[in-house]
Amino acid sequence: MRIRKDNKDLMENEILLIADVSDALAHPLRVKILKYIMTQNRAMKTVCTKDLVEEFGYAQATISQHMKKLVLSGLVESKHKEKFSYYYVNLGLLARYMNCQEIQCRLKGSIYITCDRLHSVLAQRF
Repeated sequence: MRIRKDNKDLMENEILLIADVSDALAHPLRVKILKYIMTQNRAMKTVCTKDLVEEFGYAQATISQHMKKLVLSGLVESKHKEKFSYYYVNLGLLARYMNCQEIQCRLKGSIYITCDRLHSVLAQRF
């Protein structure tokens, strides 16, 4: 006997994922930070808060608040070494998010406007 989750539960999980990640990407600076971290990770370089402050020119507290939002959403993972936090993009979650967005766009007929916009912004990095 197989135990299967109800499709409604799966849809609810997808909707929650879309809501959480979309909320994290709702600010233009967070999208820029995510793209920067992806670029650096792709080049096998580590990224810490100091690097983000230098790159974007915002105060450390501002960068930390934006990073907190990205980490809580699961889009970015944080690894602590000594007194520094290093950031890495969670490509698995990002791929799940994009897949859920695509499915929801097909089911609901482009209610989620961010679908096309997100694909165009992030397509350059994949």
